[in-house]
Amino acid sequence: MIENKLKVLITTSGLGTRLGNLTKYINKALVRVGDKAIISHIIDTYPTADFVVTLGHFGDQVKQFLEIAYPEKNIKFVYVNPYKGEGSGLVKSISFAKAELQCPFIFHACDTILNDTPPLPNKNWMACVKSEQPDIFRTIRVDGETVLKINEKGEINYDYAYIGVAGIYDYKLFWKILDDVLINQPNDSSDCHILSNMITETTLNFWEVYNWYDTGSVHNLNQAKEKYHQTYDVLDKSDESIYFFNDSVVKFFNDSKICINRVKRAEILKGLVPKIINSSDNFYKYELTKGELLANSLTEEKLKKLINWAELNLWSSVDMDKNKFRNICEGFYINKTKSRINKFLNVEDKINIINGIEVPSCNTMLKMVNWDNICSSEPVTFHGDFILDNILYDKDDFILLDWRQDFAGSIIAGDKYYDLAKLNHNLTLNHHILLNNHFEIKIKKENIYCDVFRSHNMVQCQQTYLELLEQKGIDITKIKILTAIIWLNMSPLHTYPLNNFLFYFGKYNLWKELCKI
Repeated sequence: MIENKLKVLITTSGLGTRLGNLTKYINKALVRVGDKAIISHIIDTYPTADFVVTLGHFGDQVKQFLEIAYPEKNIKFVYVNPYKGEGSGLVKSISFAKAELQCPFIFHACDTILNDTPPLPNKNWMACVKSEQPDIFRTIRVDGETVLKINEKGEINYDYAYIGVAGIYDYKLFWKILDDVLINQPNDSSDCHILSNMITETTLNFWEVYNWYDTGSVHNLNQAKEKYHQTYDVLDKSDESIYFFNDSVVKFFNDSKICINRVKRAEILKGLVPKIINSSDNFYKYELTKGELLANSLTEEKLKKLINWAELNLWSSVDMDKNKFRNICEGFYINKTKSRINKFLNVEDKINIINGIEVPSCNTMLKMVNWDNICSSEPVTFHGDFILDNILYDKDDFILLDWRQDFAGSIIAGDKYYDLAKLNHNLTLNHHILLNNHFEIKIKKENIYCDVFRSHNMVQCQQTYLELLEQKGIDITKIKILTAIIWLNMSPLHTYPLNNFLFYFGKYNLWKELCKI
């Protein structure tokens, strides 16, 4: 090799259209598999390498993430133009890395995860597998270890399938052929067209892979997710994500305002939340804090300690005009709820029979809510997503995670009742229940059945929780109404069937509380 340092090319510039809505707000290389982004799985495959990364679709996201997550890595970024439409394509994207790769290198497509260690590029090779999907992958014919022919997709006579990872030893030949392909075959060309032409002038071997995952399609991505353990129960969202490292956590938000306000609020909540290490427009990184997730270790005694701790440390009074804060509450509760319900409903808002009870339309019920009472809270410092999955317990102390960026635009003041209602929601529907589909929703015309499967411990803890709040003079009816409203608000943020469950479960419980059924 000309250089001792291994270089790896990762192309992230494509649109990732085969992943559908998963890449509506995020680059496909940043989709999470297990605890990590796909590109993190790739980088971890080459612990001592330098990287060249092509950027296009949401390219700034990829650059921000890698700079925050891997400040110690030597990563060169090259922007691709165009990365979509006429004149774009994989070969075009690769061409922008030419100046950075005047040496042997490894090409690694950003939708391939390897658990096998690739050989060095001290000869030309293609990573291949035994596969029965020639309609999805390009395939090869071999003689011994030598590649004889690279087929287009759909060829039925083949020996192995190519998975988008290749070692390039004859790099000068590679770049010469790439230039020729761009001139003579500018549309729909791929790395395979370069490798295919290399066969006529040099030897191309294959390296058989046994342990790998494709993440380029929704079906294959879901298969990969099943194989990688997720340390923490985290609900997937299309416009935000979370990634875990050995000593840190990185959060992503498509909306830069949310990210910026989260960082500001971390300063307000200093000492109650983990320390922010670094941040950018769409990402922030904080220290991975020791402690046991309360969702995994809850007892009635710990729950009592949490509420007493929060009253002393979290819910401090904020100096704000009461009328101003009332307007904030009205916007947060009334306007947002109506907007979310309208977003969920694609048919008329009507009467339903839910669990055998006739429940009126949402519009009818919202008119019955005592909004004067709901919006009459005192302004306090708040968390905003005060749930067991966001709270660490360590030696009788608590650390708060995943705090909300604002309360109807305010980063300094929120509603204690909203925090309490979020916790009540979580004692009914925690992340473990929702992630494992431990809920049931059946819809047959106007008749709807919905239920949730809960542990005895959660039931007992919720009963203790509500009794404790009542002893402290907290309005339990207000808590329960807000809990049902939270479920209605959550429904349009999730996919089928969870969205339907949250909507009708919220509607059912709101009616029960309004009528004290």
